[in-house]
Amino acid sequence: MTSAPALLAKRIALVVGGAGGIGGGIAESLAAAGAVSVIADLDRDAGKRRADAIAAAGLRGQFEFLDVTAANAVDTLTESIIGQYGQIDILVNCAAALPIRELIETSDEEWERTMRINLFGPFYTARAVARHMIPCRYGKIINIASELTPAQLAGVYSTSKWGVVGLTRNLAVELAPHHINVNAIAPGTTPTDMWKQAMTAKGMRLGMTLDDFSRAADASIPWGRKGTPEDVGNAVVFLASDNAEYITGELLHVSGGQRGPGAMTAKTTAVVATSD
Repeated sequence: MTSAPALLAKRIALVVGGAGGIGGGIAESLAAAGAVSVIADLDRDAGKRRADAIAAAGLRGQFEFLDVTAANAVDTLTESIIGQYGQIDILVNCAAALPIRELIETSDEEWERTMRINLFGPFYTARAVARHMIPCRYGKIINIASELTPAQLAGVYSTSKWGVVGLTRNLAVELAPHHINVNAIAPGTTPTDMWKQAMTAKGMRLGMTLDDFSRAADASIPWGRKGTPEDVGNAVVFLASDNAEYITGELLHVSGGQRGPGAMTAKTTAVVATSD
């Protein structure tokens, strides 16, 4: 086994959505393992703070603005990173939208926005980056997906993440002959700001509080605690390393053994959606 600090030495990682809670944890974990973490996000301030924190730790990180829903912008950023470093070895797709609404209440605009961020974005980035990985016969693409169970009041999110798993498995088959690994991760309950905002909105609809959801999550996790961004980051580092060379097309649950209760009534079981 390669030692952790040098595990990803000389690797260039693009983390889309790297300014957020889980995305930021992933960017920091990749940098700690020796990679250059390029954080791409719409949130300039948070992205720059995350990159600065990585640099302050003596590691390598930088921020790049990106609207992942714009294919041309994805292509342009990809070419820019290739021009700067000559390669992109690792792509992580973590940008996400999590609207709280029943599917039948969802507007065309909200459906399209969520799909463009959660599903179209990973397609655009994987397409752009894989074209550069293929001649190198090397690459790691890791998509942050979700538990494949229905999620009450998060149906658009859940549907989009099913699509991400389908995208992952199809890309894995297509890119395997080029020695490019494509996998997905399903985080369990990870109390990021996005998760807290979503559960607060869900609670307003269901007559529950954020503490109610938090306690229900604690009770449903066999490992005995909620997840952290570092937990997901550690899994990403493994999948991005040569130690995972023979793993592709998989959905890895990083959840402490938690499995979503699906569409059960929220007043008896709090349905806790996976956050990004």
